[in-house]
Amino acid sequence: MKALSVIYDVTALCPWDCPVCCMGASHEETCRKDELTAEQQLGIVPQLAELRENGYDVKIDLSGGEIFTDKAKHLPLIHSLSETLGKDKVGISCSGFGIDAELAGFLSTYVHDVEMTMDVVPYRPYPLRPVGYSVAAAKAVSLLKNAGCEVGLQTVVSSYNSSFADAFSVFAWCCANHVDNWSLLRFFPSGRGAQFPEAWMNDKTCEQYVHMVQELVRNCPSEYKPEVDFHYSMPGHIKYSETCRCVCHSIGILPNGDVVACFWALDSSTGIVDPKFLLGNVKQNSLLEILNSPKAHYWSDCHHGCELAA
Repeated sequence: MKALSVIYDVTALCPWDCPVCCMGASHEETCRKDELTAEQQLGIVPQLAELRENGYDVKIDLSGGEIFTDKAKHLPLIHSLSETLGKDKVGISCSGFGIDAELAGFLSTYVHDVEMTMDVVPYRPYPLRPVGYSVAAAKAVSLLKNAGCEVGLQTVVSSYNSSFADAFSVFAWCCANHVDNWSLLRFFPSGRGAQFPEAWMNDKTCEQYVHMVQELVRNCPSEYKPEVDFHYSMPGHIKYSETCRCVCHSIGILPNGDVVACFWALDSSTGIVDPKFLLGNVKQNSLLEILNSPKAHYWSDCHHGCELAA
């Protein structure tokens, strides 16, 4: 079986309007004008099942925008994916927005894990996120843990939050609140984030940060520690790789059904930065057909460095 991670941004609607949103999500309802209908979204489920029948070990992560801005549309999708692929193959990436005790119970039944972003601890000012962003995640962690969910927090590491004090405070928060996984992702200047080139950390600085966190975790006396996972693009740890994972390991699906080789290859209005990253659309072709297309084979048949960073 060939492992394939599918990141499906189900909607561009989001209440936060983060300055660094990688897909240009917005609180304006007009951003949904090209979004797949509920029926079309559910039509992706048998396409994923077809991939599995043809040798793909598929895991899907549902994101946005903010998935829980439309529970009526997206909860049936979560249920269908879980029933078809299995709970262990379905994850949620969100901000914590809209999660209450009832939704937390639903998620504990139908998804493997819920991951939220906490770049800095709650109530600490941070120029790349709106006020309240980390607070929403903090409130949701408690509800999700009480419901029995596996909970992860992701920190997008930039020059604005790479100090020891920032890393220590988020890690300590994870320990105190029994977060299961702390994931560290390198800031990438895509979407609206392209307006903050100074937030990008070069390889040397990024490696120094990784070693600092590794030392922090080793020396932490806490009885409880989350699993710590560094993204493969961050030098300084065993998973680091300069090889692009487009199509070989992952694809993205945008709210309008476009299938992309890289979910970071977007401009501030969720447009594709270069036609070579657009593989097809689920309304015209199945995911299996798209992955067997010449455009997909450009990415899967040879080794690439990151063509966005080139």
